[in-house]
Amino acid sequence: MGVAPLKYFDKTTKVPKNTGESSNTRCKRDSTYSNFYFDFDENSYNSFYQQPSYVYRQGTYRNKNKETLTYSAYHILGQGSFGIVYLAKNNKNDLVAVKCKLPLNDYNLMQKSNMLFKGELEALFNLKHSCIVRLLGVEIEYNEVTSLVMEHIPGEPMDKFIYKNRSLNESLIQLFTKQIVSAIAYMHSKFVMHRDIKSSNIMIVSNTWIKLIDFGMAKRLNVDEIGFSTSTSTMVGTIPFMAPEVRNFQSYNSKADIFSIGALIYEMANGDPFVRVAHEYMTETIILSQVRGVVNVPTLSPVANSFMQYCLIRDANRRPCASSLLEHPFISSISIPNQKNQNLFKKQLSQSKLLF
Repeated sequence: MGVAPLKYFDKTTKVPKNTGESSNTRCKRDSTYSNFYFDFDENSYNSFYQQPSYVYRQGTYRNKNKETLTYSAYHILGQGSFGIVYLAKNNKNDLVAVKCKLPLNDYNLMQKSNMLFKGELEALFNLKHSCIVRLLGVEIEYNEVTSLVMEHIPGEPMDKFIYKNRSLNESLIQLFTKQIVSAIAYMHSKFVMHRDIKSSNIMIVSNTWIKLIDFGMAKRLNVDEIGFSTSTSTMVGTIPFMAPEVRNFQSYNSKADIFSIGALIYEMANGDPFVRVAHEYMTETIILSQVRGVVNVPTLSPVANSFMQYCLIRDANRRPCASSLLEHPFISSISIPNQKNQNLFKKQLSQSKLLF
């Protein structure tokens, strides 16, 4: 939801890291995630948040307390096939992200857009977790939900962060993985499956705090779909992170999200996607030819590789659930950044003179 640029610094020197340095050297030097320091690019941040001269959209929405609020959208944060996301400011001076449906002439596309919006609304409505984007309210026109209003998340998408730094060290991977698994375990306990876990759908907010975003492909499951039996078989998601049963149009359940975690760990550690694809319609045969044997990343410790391999088990019946992953030694001792520090960051951000 947020796009304010971040720079990656070494905390001890406050100097941007040497981009010519090898990933192995960097991993040895940054032995703990405490040496990672995130700071906003002040010039880009200032130009992004300064008072704009053009208003893209104005609207009214109701929050969960049934209050009616107005907003004015000043910046475009992103756009997809069915929707566009704006950075807006409401009449309480809070920054919010407003996801609006795009007008579509094709009836079938319009039906699909409505289905995705409904799925995202149902998925997010009852979720409240420090590592999951919060739904704040909805905009309704002619008895139809036309926009979802969510918290604005300043920061940088994980895929861009990985691309800039080529790979992350194991300590930071541990912390990010713990937060991701914690969020997914919570989602699954609420009968929600994300179905599109990938680096571009994870925002690095501040220091070592991340948030899972974009629930456009999410599905609220029936109780029996949480177990091993399910009738869900729609192929959705992003192929490099997609579980084999999803790619094969087979029935799948919440364990498809677990496979995506393994692919994400591989990307964080290796700097490249788990499976490189030329386009979205590669066959399972081509994909399998690129993923043979046990996946192993030399820069990761045995316990980290064990965790990743555990997630990447091809047989969904043998793949662990998210709650059992929390007990794995790779992340069991890692603490999630406490809520007090997160609230302090939000307070500092809201008081920033750079915000319009």
